[in-house]
Amino acid sequence: MSCREFFESLPTGPDSHKRAGLISDRHPDGCCEQESVSTYSTGRVEDTEHIFRLIFSPIHIEEDGRVKAAAFSDVEDKGLSCDRSPTSQPDATIHARGLEQVATHNQNNLAKPRQYLGVVNALCKDIRALQYDDGDKAFAIYDTAKATNPLHVDVFQTITKSQSERKLLRKRLRDKFSQALLAPPAQR
Repeated sequence: MSCREFFESLPTGPDSHKRAGLISDRHPDGCCEQESVSTYSTGRVEDTEHIFRLIFSPIHIEEDGRVKAAAFSDVEDKGLSCDRSPTSQPDATIHARGLEQVATHNQNNLAKPRQYLGVVNALCKDIRALQYDDGDKAFAIYDTAKATNPLHVDVFQTITKSQSERKLLRKRLRDKFSQALLAPPAQR
């Protein structure tokens, strides 16, 4: 089975938490990064590209205003949903998606409203360079574009290590992302 066929077969919905484990078992060490895994993609994610993570308050922000490591916890199971760009500035559609997501959340969760604050970004080669203490690759970035979002990528953590090692690497991942939020144009 090709990498694209494999990624198309990964579970969604309630079973999406199994995705990282399935990828690590079947295609370890990020080998599928070398090819495009989505029919909607413009191609594999290059080291020179930037990725952007949407940030929402209060769930992603510490009391001191820093982005929490928990904002990157999806990397361990279902995949850290991000958007790609050839530049360090987010495309306007990325902010539009963030505003749309928060509006949908707030409509369905009146007691626990959120605010879309903007994005943090990282250079792909910096994420791919992160390693466990024994030198094993820690993260892989895949072009998981969707029909509704051709910029979509997922970052997955290899999960062959202990829980404490994976947690430490998630903190290092957070540190690779800028701590300066790039706010939507209306909030600047």
